[in-house]
Amino acid sequence: PDTARRPGYLLLAGVVLLLSCTVAQARKDDVQQWRKIEDPHFGEVLFDFYQQKYFSALTHAMSAQQQQRLSHHSDEAELLRGGLFLSYGLHNEAARVFQRLIDAGASPQVRDRAWFFIAKIRYQRGYGEEAEAALKNIHDALPAELEEERKVLLAYLLIGRQQYPEAIALLKDMQGDSAWAAYGQYNVGVALIKYGQTAEGLAGNKEEGVNLLTKVGYLRASTEEMRSLRDKANLALGYYFLQEGAPSRSKAYLNEVRVNGPLSNKALLGVGWGYSSEGRHELSLPPWVELQERDVMDSAVQESLLAVPYAYGQLGAYKQALQHYQGAIATFEQELTRLDGAMQSI
Repeated sequence: PDTARRPGYLLLAGVVLLLSCTVAQARKDDVQQWRKIEDPHFGEVLFDFYQQKYFSALTHAMSAQQQQRLSHHSDEAELLRGGLFLSYGLHNEAARVFQRLIDAGASPQVRDRAWFFIAKIRYQRGYGEEAEAALKNIHDALPAELEEERKVLLAYLLIGRQQYPEAIALLKDMQGDSAWAAYGQYNVGVALIKYGQTAEGLAGNKEEGVNLLTKVGYLRASTEEMRSLRDKANLALGYYFLQEGAPSRSKAYLNEVRVNGPLSNKALLGVGWGYSSEGRHELSLPPWVELQERDVMDSAVQESLLAVPYAYGQLGAYKQALQHYQGAIATFEQELTRLDGAMQSI
């Protein structure tokens, strides 16, 4: 659920983040590998690929394969094709491509990459044991970017079995400024906070989870992806400390979330609840009133429609509270009418 009405709500529950995009894997290591291009048509495929024209790269690759124009780079082209299928969510097609490469006796380098992508497909489908078995078939070192993702994927599998010390030990060797290290730290931090008091051998490890999430929350982010992850970590910590009855610490993290980012609505809602839990209802109104100006389809905005009159009621401004409650009723009735219309159309 996305709603976070009361301070006791724990936003962290069940959060495991794994990027499904595969196309970003071909970076500097692949550039070095493909410096010598013997098939011009494969060069055309890579030209589109590195310009992020992935659909064009895929169609050119399939066309060149059909015309048998990739004799020197057939395995690399097939691996790239499978990765592009995976990035578009075509798991069955991608799995067949990777399995064919393995069965055909591809080179160790291509084979290891194929096993990695098979492990990734299995993990995304919820087959943890099968994913781990695929990872065990990787014998040589993968390119740096894939090797980091392999470690994070294995850490997720360990987290799924509640083997948190092993997951933490696996991620500690990763570079601190690595994107995959940040994802790993985020997920281990969430797991430690979620299970820190219930899982065997983890008593007292919630603070370690807080430290990991804090580290992610203060990353120097140069991409939108990393800025969003940083916001996510701060938002999770903010709601965690609301649950723990520490509104001052909560607001410190929530105030780090970007005002106009994709998580800003939930952050504004949490800031308001932080002030409200301190009995400072007059200070909870500004963020909640700001929320009411935003898209009413957002659950945090919908909650603000009730939070504002609640704050007015706590301040003894009953007339304003009544007006806002009536406005909330009208808005919710309008949304119910829209939902009924949508259901009838469907």
